[in-house]
Amino acid sequence: ANPLAIKPKTSSVDSDYSSRDQMPVTVPLENVAFEGFMVSREVVARVGLPDPTYFIFYDDCDWAIRIRRAGFPIVAVRDAVMTRQLDFDQQHDLSSWKGFYMYRNLFAVHFRYGENVLVRLKPWLITLVVLLLSPVRGGRAEAGNVTRALRSARGMRHVAAAATPPEPSSSLD
Repeated sequence: ANPLAIKPKTSSVDSDYSSRDQMPVTVPLENVAFEGFMVSREVVARVGLPDPTYFIFYDDCDWAIRIRRAGFPIVAVRDAVMTRQLDFDQQHDLSSWKGFYMYRNLFAVHFRYGENVLVRLKPWLITLVVLLLSPVRGGRAEAGNVTRALRSARGMRHVAAAATPPEPSSSLD
């Protein structure tokens, strides 16, 4: 996979399978949205909770990465059914308050989990491109969001203590 790909999602269940009949009973996933995401107690005990510092956006991605790194599989189940209540087009909201969190949290995931220097440099490249394009796309609001997001994400390189699993009790019950 190209570490500098701007759109890292290269595949999805609905793009890989044109109908439910073509999909296997389960499909391994790299990432998952919180909508419809079911998790066992063992996962929470070993991995901890979602990191609350994300507030909105990419908290599910961060948790999925932590879950996979702990050795747990994530799968889509063909016969599970979920109805999403609200649509949200993230690409057209980057100059709003949500845009700050979209950029910040995307950058935090790259800083935390980037497996090579190119991935960890990607937030800097995205920031540069957004700043260069801001006169013709997004304007000052998006440029402000991306620069504040880059600064803020640098402070999110580690999972918040509130999200880590509790230490095993040493007392005898």
